[in-house]
Amino acid sequence: MDATMELSMYPIANEYKLPILDFIKRLRAIEGLEVTSNGMSTQIYGSYDLLMGTVQDEIKTTFTDYEKVVMVMKLFNADLRKGPDFS
Repeated sequence: MDATMELSMYPIANEYKLPILDFIKRLRAIEGLEVTSNGMSTQIYGSYDLLMGTVQDEIKTTFTDYEKVVMVMKLFNADLRKGPDFS
């Protein structure tokens, strides 16, 4: 099953960019996931099991490496790159 996740990270620190960029860089290194980012969030596309396992591991790494980080996620059980079918 394909899945799409939209994730926003809010480090509660003066140097907030480093944890975000570090997290995105680690996600982009995973074969089988497609990661796109903009100024508001990061979208992750891939198989459900790979996406969820990877995000779980990388959130744990971020929470271990950095203090006070908020994560907000939306998860959809389809590949949103393909666009909606309104027929």
